[in-house]
Amino acid sequence: MAIACASCGKSLSKEDPICVRCNADLESRQTPPGLQAFWARAQETRSNRKAAPGKETQPPQKFENIPDILKSLSPGEATILACAFFLALGVLAPWGTGFGISVSGLQAGLIGFLILLAAFVIAYSVYHKKLHPESNGALWAQVVALSLALLLLILQYYAIHSTTLFGVQVVSVGWGLNLDLLSAIVGTVTSIRMISSNS
Repeated sequence: MAIACASCGKSLSKEDPICVRCNADLESRQTPPGLQAFWARAQETRSNRKAAPGKETQPPQKFENIPDILKSLSPGEATILACAFFLALGVLAPWGTGFGISVSGLQAGLIGFLILLAAFVIAYSVYHKKLHPESNGALWAQVVALSLALLLLILQYYAIHSTTLFGVQVVSVGWGLNLDLLSAIVGTVTSIRMISSNS
């Protein structure tokens, strides 16, 4: 019948009087004094490492539901989340109007889908940051997604604004594209400030 050593946990035979790993007396269930001092020092060293400054990591936070997350948002995080929402809303709204026809961001082609994807990445990064406060990866994801969205929106704005027929502008920029541009600018500035404050 196998038993476990009380000192180190090694599985041994019941007939073994001494643990082959730590030399503990299996019959008296006591560890030799020298080994006791060794284990005490090991535990003390482990405790000191946990308590050392700069070594502590903040445990992941747990939230019961979405309202709990929203209530815990900082002003910067709330701004980023709002920008993601308005980016998605702007994609569904008119980006350009011409000849009595309005074209939304999704109808504009690949750029509209990329902006919608960026809005999702930005919103998820806010959620990820709340669950893992010690990680800065989510902040960098926000900066990259917002910066790329801003670049694509500027290119799209220029393409629409420069559409002319015989020198006359025939397509006007829709309010959805203006909303996306404003959201991307505010979000990019806010995310860069958050990165600076955390560095």
